[in-house]
Amino acid sequence: MNKFIPTKQYKQFAEFCRACERDNYIGLCYGSAGVGKTESARHYSKWYEVMKHFEYYTMTYKELPKFPIKSLNAILYTSSHLKSPKDTLREINLFRREFGLLKERGLYGLEIPSHAREQHYAKIIIIDESERLKPEAFELIREIYDSGQANFIFIGMPGIEKTMSRFPQLYSRIGFVHQFKNMGNQELKFIL
Repeated sequence: MNKFIPTKQYKQFAEFCRACERDNYIGLCYGSAGVGKTESARHYSKWYEVMKHFEYYTMTYKELPKFPIKSLNAILYTSSHLKSPKDTLREINLFRREFGLLKERGLYGLEIPSHAREQHYAKIIIIDESERLKPEAFELIREIYDSGQANFIFIGMPGIEKTMSRFPQLYSRIGFVHQFKNMGNQELKFIL
């Protein structure tokens, strides 16, 4: 895995994610292939490190690698053409539950107080490749959002905004839109 370089686009994406969480809006992020959307989402959610913990989930808490999970509140889900809307929702809920258990263990150790189990630790659910979602999945996701359980950020290719406009109830809840652009020459020279 290469070292991540926080570009101007990433910094804008991180601010976009924080704004979606702060103001309880759904976010929409789009851009051409290869501009850094997925890597930015992985870095923002620290998904590489979180997934290492999921691999060790069956181990006891003391054997888990040290990881500062206290400030994390986002999960990353990559949608698939092959999943039914119910399977998509089941997987999202599984990720939320596993992330919640991981965060509880990171915050409280083995003695988790009962009030902690009632919290939703994944405040933001980032859905990558969201153009693959089936129409019913968009409606199920809107129900989760409307219940106040989590905010969503949809990441996709250009044109995803037109796809989402076909779902007016969901589209009306989009508060922030971020377009990933190719890196400019000046920033590329600076990084090199």
